[in-house]
Amino acid sequence: MAAERIRLAHFSKATTPGDAEEHILTLLRGLDRTCFQPFLICAIEMAAKLGADLPADISCGRASCRARLGALTIHTAATA
Repeated sequence: MAAERIRLAHFSKATTPGDAEEHILTLLRGLDRTCFQPFLICAIEMAAKLGADLPADISCGRASCRARLGALTIHTAATA
C-alpha cells in the first residue's frame, strides 16, 4: 500500500501579492507531489490576483476571520 501524502497548507492573510506570496508560489511549485499534497489558504482577492501563477493542482481555500471571536474559518471549494 502506498504511503499517504502529507497535507501541507500554506496561509497568507495578504490581499495583494508581495515577496512572501512569491515565496509561497515557489514552494508550491517545487514540492514533491509524491510526498506532499499542498494547499493555499488566502483571501478571495489574493486568489484572484495569483490566478494563472498558481499550479493547476493546488486547492485554494478562502479564509475569513472574525476578530471579535478570534476565530479562523476556512472555506474550501466544497463549502464555499
